[in-house]
Amino acid sequence: ELKAVREAYLEMAETDLKKPDLKAAVYKLEQAIAILPTIKVLKQLFIVYGDLEEWKPQREIKKKIREMEEAELERQQQQLLEKAVQAEVSKDYKSAMTSYEQALRVLPKRGIFLRMVSLCEKNNKEEMVPRLTSWFNQLEEDYQRQELEPLIKEEMALADEPSPEPEKVRRKKRKRRKAKPVE
Repeated sequence: ELKAVREAYLEMAETDLKKPDLKAAVYKLEQAIAILPTIKVLKQLFIVYGDLEEWKPQREIKKKIREMEEAELERQQQQLLEKAVQAEVSKDYKSAMTSYEQALRVLPKRGIFLRMVSLCEKNNKEEMVPRLTSWFNQLEEDYQRQELEPLIKEEMALADEPSPEPEKVRRKKRKRRKAKPVE
């Protein structure tokens, strides 16, 4: 029943967006999210808040989106880790290494890397460890760069914009110019 109610809210929100009655759409999207939050609906709400120029709720929605995306990545990684452990138990080391590698590509974590190294050592493949280490370090560096890139772009965009002068300062400047005698 909740699913039907959620779908009804989403349909009504879609209708409001076509009108465009953005405030009504926001209310209905928030109701749908209260029932079952999804990244797709949160992104839609993020866009609507941007259109309404409501920045604080937009930042909160962005934070929720990021949290949900991270949770999804964690879930994917956990599935890959379970697959790797099962392969390791059944002594299919090649499949286990592949699953560990895929898990690290989702989210590079040292603990998983150490499991991978320990698997290499168990199988007398110590010669692979230096290559794996450099690969993991590069993977970790790329991930950190990817995480920082949006923040750097945002800071650069803010730095390029001249800081707006307060209205009071502009008025004072105009008064000073008018007060000077003209020769």
